[in-house]
Amino acid sequence: MNVLEEKYQIADETEANLTARIVSAFKTFAAQTPSFKNTEENRSRIFQIMEEMREESGLNPMRAADWSQALARFNYLHDRQPTPNRQQRRVPVKRLSHDDIDQMTSAQYQRRLESDPTFEQQVNALGPRK
Repeated sequence: MNVLEEKYQIADETEANLTARIVSAFKTFAAQTPSFKNTEENRSRIFQIMEEMREESGLNPMRAADWSQALARFNYLHDRQPTPNRQQRRVPVKRLSHDDIDQMTSAQYQRRLESDPTFEQQVNALGPRK
């Protein structure tokens, strides 16, 4: 075996050793974290997040404790995206009418103006009474 082959063999062994340590740390983390759903898709996402965080803030993927920080970002990003298993339903919107406004007290009307950014537009869209 020449010197170059020996260097490549050492590099391959080193990479395999690092990969095994990362996988071992992840498995330890996953076993200790029942809230993490260990699916192929979630593993792919959290490994990608870990890589980004390793570059950004120096997290060590060979430490099970650092995977918890990656999970925090995973949960943050996952919670912001709609869950594909749940269908999003549109809530039927009741159109505002002159009768609805007539039935409001002045305090209710004021509260609605302050809390609903579209209320003023809805009132203006009603137009004049007929």
